[in-house]
Amino acid sequence: MRRAVFTILCMVSVMLLSSTDAMAQIDLGKALSSLINSTIKAESEQNPYDKLAENAPAKSKLQGTWQYKSARIEHLGTNPLASTALKQIEPAIDAELKKQGIVEGCCTLTLRRNGILVIGTIDHVQDGEYSYDETTAGFNVSSRHNNIDYAIGGYVKVISERLVIMLDARDVLRAVIKDNPSLANDDTFIMVRSVVEGIGDTYISIMFTR
Repeated sequence: MRRAVFTILCMVSVMLLSSTDAMAQIDLGKALSSLINSTIKAESEQNPYDKLAENAPAKSKLQGTWQYKSARIEHLGTNPLASTALKQIEPAIDAELKKQGIVEGCCTLTLRRNGILVIGTIDHVQDGEYSYDETTAGFNVSSRHNNIDYAIGGYVKVISERLVIMLDARDVLRAVIKDNPSLANDDTFIMVRSVVEGIGDTYISIMFTR
């Protein structure tokens, strides 16, 4: 399946969620069934979005060149069952990334002061634009590839010398459909999309290091 490399953010995200072969190895119904009707709320815990805002890094800390390290699915909401279920599909995600050559050190991400984002791989260089809100840790990236516009929102964290970009999985799925419209009729993709849109607060967390 052809995948557009318009940015490492979308590239990793597309590979995570558009591979029918990878998803076929998982019993998604079993892994995610607990998410549909669950209304458990951890009232005693701090709102995850408030925590992100409180720890929002200065924009200057995002700037520079980073190397890709890893990616995973993360639930940012307060439903512990969601996180448990999503962890069950992480092994398949890791396997698919390795299959596609997306491994530690394979790609670089450069965030410039002027809002330009540059992705570098062995075979490709692609630029785009990003914006960052220091009050909320909100992060948005946009790019144009093959006359198609892509836009994905999310959040960022900086932990020591590691940058974590959390992409909204709903936006990622929309980008996947743009990149490969035939998936709109794929049963597995439809199920994944309905679950992600139903529970919300689900992100593709991509980690980079200096």
